[in-house]
Amino acid sequence: MAAPEASNDKSSHKDESERKNGTGVVKQPWKQGNKQQTGQSKHQSKSGAFKGEIAELNGNVYELHNETSKANQFYRTTKAIAAYANRTMKSGNDMMNLIDNMQDIDFKAILPKRPESSGDDEIDKMILQQEVNDYVKRKKLYYENRDKLYTIIWGQCSESLQAKLKGTKAYAEYNPVKCPLALLADIKQISLKFENVTFKAFAIYDAKRALNMLYQNKQDTLHQYYLKFKDLVDALEHYGAELGTDIGLIKDVAERHGEKNIESIDHKHPSFEQYKREAREQYLAVCFLRGADRSKYGALVMDLENDYTKGTNHIPSTLAGAYALLDHIKVAQKPQRSRPGTGNGVKGTEKGEDDEIYGMVFVNKNGKQVGKDVQCFDCGGNHYRGDPECPSSKVTKHDDYLSSSTMSVAFLGAQPPEPIANKNWILLDNQSSEHIFKNPSLVSDIKNVYPQAGLLIHSNGGTQFTMHTAQHHDFGEVWFNPKAITNILSFSKLRNAGHLLSYDYHRDIYTLTFKDRQYTFRQIPEGLYVYHHGHDRLICATTVSDHQRKYTPRQIAAADKARSLYKMLGRPSERVFKYMLNHGLIQNTDVTSADVQRASDIYGPDVGALKGKTVRTTPDPVHIPTDISLPEQIRNRHKLVTLCADVCHVDGMRFLTTISRNLHFGTIEFVHSLDHDIILQAVTNVISIYAKRGFIIHWILTD
Repeated sequence: MAAPEASNDKSSHKDESERKNGTGVVKQPWKQGNKQQTGQSKHQSKSGAFKGEIAELNGNVYELHNETSKANQFYRTTKAIAAYANRTMKSGNDMMNLIDNMQDIDFKAILPKRPESSGDDEIDKMILQQEVNDYVKRKKLYYENRDKLYTIIWGQCSESLQAKLKGTKAYAEYNPVKCPLALLADIKQISLKFENVTFKAFAIYDAKRALNMLYQNKQDTLHQYYLKFKDLVDALEHYGAELGTDIGLIKDVAERHGEKNIESIDHKHPSFEQYKREAREQYLAVCFLRGADRSKYGALVMDLENDYTKGTNHIPSTLAGAYALLDHIKVAQKPQRSRPGTGNGVKGTEKGEDDEIYGMVFVNKNGKQVGKDVQCFDCGGNHYRGDPECPSSKVTKHDDYLSSSTMSVAFLGAQPPEPIANKNWILLDNQSSEHIFKNPSLVSDIKNVYPQAGLLIHSNGGTQFTMHTAQHHDFGEVWFNPKAITNILSFSKLRNAGHLLSYDYHRDIYTLTFKDRQYTFRQIPEGLYVYHHGHDRLICATTVSDHQRKYTPRQIAAADKARSLYKMLGRPSERVFKYMLNHGLIQNTDVTSADVQRASDIYGPDVGALKGKTVRTTPDPVHIPTDISLPEQIRNRHKLVTLCADVCHVDGMRFLTTISRNLHFGTIEFVHSLDHDIILQAVTNVISIYAKRGFIIHWILTD
């Protein structure tokens, strides 16, 4: 079956006033009774611009590189088609995933499996049968949508591009089977000007040459340059070429990881693939920096190289890090030259007025030799900016890098040595401007952020880029990086959030107080104030009434009804119960799966369902607490104790009971008779108990 093409045959248009292409009825750009304009394609608007067959795609089309001036047309159109398929097709999310991942769904991996036994074989069979039916329906619909997607992509190709596609060797293979992935790959190659290259070595050479000669144009934004760069990298990988995987780069990465026998590094090394991936990312980051606009970022790249020569490595290790670095930096506009004699050469300034400096400042490590040509930006002295001896080393209102609101920067003052860092520590740092966590077990909902929204961390140990955020049950949204030194809390951010922080000078501890818990930060021998997550065991009890406050009375009643129905059905598993409700296997009930979920949230797992399923576990050992020291205020104010004593009888047994005034401390001791010597010994025992804690029995009152 030939691919759908644009046709100017008037007779064919008259026979089809409406034509279906798999996504619905496509309206023709003419009305019945009106003739089509001579020489105008049905894909074009009145202005002559190619718009494609689908009007809802708003002009997102595929064209040859000499037909359009739009940057990154391929990715923009592909993204628009994926969103259109997801919006208009039944089960369109499968098509969107196909485009995003550029691979078909593996239906063998999602074959229906026999469900967990619910105790009723008939119900299990019905569940399995329903899952098989859903699977068959989804697979059939998937391949139908796949053909429709091919037609949509082809209809958004210009006539010139369609002619180019028909001339490729791959066209004869993917057109009969209507494979949209192969069609997209072919379009991408042609849009990158590699469609005429047939010999593999020529193709790889041309693609690498294009990557090495790619430079950001004056009119291109940083994001447009990034997308062009990614296009070329993807084209190279499509041809099977490898970037940055030279053995020298891999050995350099291995050396930075602490490998000692560098010469023995080869493909048999257990960490070879990891080093290979890191070498590729480092190479792409350098290529991206080299191709960036030199008028904007040339000085920054030169500073990175000079810093490395001096012993400080600030060069980004990933492509995302390189993009974030360029995106965050402020670029100064080229100043206009003024008339002679106006001072520093900037129009509108007076003599002696300092130019405002923009950019990212990398403070060099202490102890490095300072060149004669080095000049401080702040005071003009022969040292690096940020040197402690600089009279202008304090941050002023003109330091745009530190006061910029357009970039996320964290400054960490604490840098514990690696051997003492512990992933269970939570470090309280008054020199950190952001919360950052390392241990994934302390946070939840870890997710990625875009490179331009990431966090650039500066400390006295170097810089680190973070593109992950997480949620903490007490501190809210925090940054997450598994390579961080430890879990760090910002003192200033806690204070600004209104959390109660207090310091006990005598005990030398900081206390962070919440409604139902406390974090105690104690000083360790290294001088850091640390809360150890493994030592202080917190027990936060939540009652049913606490959970019910989250729902309305009607929702609570529906949850009660769901729990009652659950018990009447014999307490199946929650998954089976929800499945039965969703597929109408339970008649004459208005209970929904949402009610089941609310019941689980309010009441927790059903006790009856847990019985017989819970296995015995080893209990935690009982830790005997040490004696609690008596506060000096109580001992000083109530040192003389007045004791009240009496003998009580319980089932014929006699007990000497005492209670002290003010302290309200009580004792009870069994006495087998009321003889003088026995009562005296019991009273003596009570007196000795008080004496051990420094109290003196001044009076004993009895009847």
